[in-house]
Amino acid sequence: MPIWKDESRQKVAQENIKFLIAAWNGNGWPITWANSFALAGLVACSVRKSGLNNNLVRQVLQKMIASNQDSIADFEVGFEKLKKLTARTAQTWKIFIPIAMELHPDLELPLHLKMLGVTFKFMTLQQVDKHLSSAVRQQIRDPNYIKLHTGATNKKTPDLFWYISVNAQSFDEAWNAISPALDALRGNIEMCLNLYRMRILGSRPSARRVFPQSLWMLCQKDKNEPHWRYFINDEVLDAKPLKLSKENFLAIVQNCKPLIKTPSEESTLSVISDCFRLYSQAMDARFPYDSFLGFWQVIEGVVQSESLGGDTKKVIGRVHWHHRRYKLASSGFRETLLDLAELRNDLVHRGLRDVTEDQVNFAKFAAEAALTWLFYVCKFLPTKLHLEQFYKLKDVSPQQLKIIQETLNYIKLNTQSKQAQKIKTKS
Repeated sequence: MPIWKDESRQKVAQENIKFLIAAWNGNGWPITWANSFALAGLVACSVRKSGLNNNLVRQVLQKMIASNQDSIADFEVGFEKLKKLTARTAQTWKIFIPIAMELHPDLELPLHLKMLGVTFKFMTLQQVDKHLSSAVRQQIRDPNYIKLHTGATNKKTPDLFWYISVNAQSFDEAWNAISPALDALRGNIEMCLNLYRMRILGSRPSARRVFPQSLWMLCQKDKNEPHWRYFINDEVLDAKPLKLSKENFLAIVQNCKPLIKTPSEESTLSVISDCFRLYSQAMDARFPYDSFLGFWQVIEGVVQSESLGGDTKKVIGRVHWHHRRYKLASSGFRETLLDLAELRNDLVHRGLRDVTEDQVNFAKFAAEAALTWLFYVCKFLPTKLHLEQFYKLKDVSPQQLKIIQETLNYIKLNTQSKQAQKIKTKS
């Protein structure tokens, strides 16, 4: 598969490759702005699905330098060889993430949740012990040891963990493979438990989530000794564990079903998985302005704002019609959204941060209304193209729709006639 798909990007890539080969000093690349931008530029102009990253660029370039090569074709051949070698040397990574959750007695292990091709298996601390040496079993229960290695000040290790297994060459590769699924799953959980809830008063800035973020994880490669990793999160010392009922668990499982596998990039399900991730980030945000922008990103994702050039008025045109589903006053909902759009522009372009909890509530409601609708109709509008056509046609009058349908019928009939003519000519 080509790494750079068009001529202009190939030209940029070739320039950067030659620049970096010339900058090689025999032991590596000096850390300079010029070298950093050249490395980043190679990745930035590549096809996303190629999987190219800075580390792989360095490895391929070193092999090219040793072989006195300098062309894009040489790079692509070297990259394919490296990917095949990496696939053969991949190892199993076991990741244990402590979760602040208490399962209802009706929920008995084994249990698991699956999102975007990643299985999150529930394990008790005692079950995790079976994968650890006696020394690590003691360390995982020692708050001082955990604080030393992760910075977390938990007085007690949670009794419940998520266990994830993934094949990868490095931890970074393993984490990149599972982190989108983790964020989407947390977004799913938060939405199931927080749907249409509002915050009335807030004594101090705090996240809206009901499922506390994990602060650290334990990672083990094959049978090697595990090592500690920490999440960059705000630690809430008085955070209470989520008490998960059987009813809520089943609702979460139901919402996971359409997203068990990683959807194609052009599908509506990919929009939903991205929006779940953004929703999770909005619920995790400590400050109102961050939370507001997170919910606005969910709205933009559902209405495909990229196709609108980010025009906030057009964004509102694609979301305000949801007032009919909730029997809201049309004018009140629209005017509120216009006010929120102006606030969004002030935050992004002027750096203002004066956001109220009410404004966050309204943005949250609009995001949830749009996303729940999309979740229920995605089987009827399975791709981004279907979604785009829906937005273009949803306000068209019955007469106009009739004309459009008649035109489509003619195009279809004309196409079939041409195909029949070709067959007749060949025969």
